[in-house]
Amino acid sequence: MKIQMHVFNFINYTNIMTYYLKVFSIVKWFIEVYIRIGNYQELINIIYRQVDKFLLIRKATESTTT
Repeated sequence: MKIQMHVFNFINYTNIMTYYLKVFSIVKWFIEVYIRIGNYQELINIIYRQVDKFLLIRKATESTTT
């Protein structure tokens, strides 16, 4: 029982670490883009375009699966 707990804790810890690495990489990407552009409005426009693309792709996949 104790060994199972240790395994679970380790898995939980690795999941948290991968999550933080993903968040960090996204934040790093935003900072790099922001530095390259130097224009806040342009950055917002790019984010909106990315979100729109993502939502369109999701809608397309949802319509094909149903």
